[in-house]
Amino acid sequence: MAVFARHSQGIECGGILVGHNNGRDIEIVAASDAGPNAQQSATHFVRDTGYCREFLAHCYQASGADYVGEWHSHVVDLHHLSGGDLSTLIGIFVDPDYDFVSFAVVVVIVGDKGLELLVCVAETAGEEHRRRIVISELYRGKFPEPSLCGPNP
Repeated sequence: MAVFARHSQGIECGGILVGHNNGRDIEIVAASDAGPNAQQSATHFVRDTGYCREFLAHCYQASGADYVGEWHSHVVDLHHLSGGDLSTLIGIFVDPDYDFVSFAVVVVIVGDKGLELLVCVAETAGEEHRRRIVISELYRGKFPEPSLCGPNP
């Protein structure tokens, strides 16, 4: 995600998050890029659905990992989920083809001082006839540097 965001040259980029969803817990194991037919501008991003579908199929076949979220960058001075981000989340939760209990949303904010990471989880709450979507911010801060040696012993 960091590599794609750093090299996006002033346009939003993103993709899908693939992993395992165990109730409300989400483990992310892979992230796609936008794909060759993505629609991208400084304030808007729509991923290449066919490309991401193939990425997901490959991940699922290899490890059983499934679609657990979305990620994208913000290249303008916007350090929170946008109205478009919220509309996308609502659309995912009301779509009868999906049955998410929780859904990850990661935003990589590209700024003059480097990358900032915003990690949120959206969850359904309430009784079935009065369902609502609750979005919780799990992390906001500096984008962690990758470890070349894995976790510390």
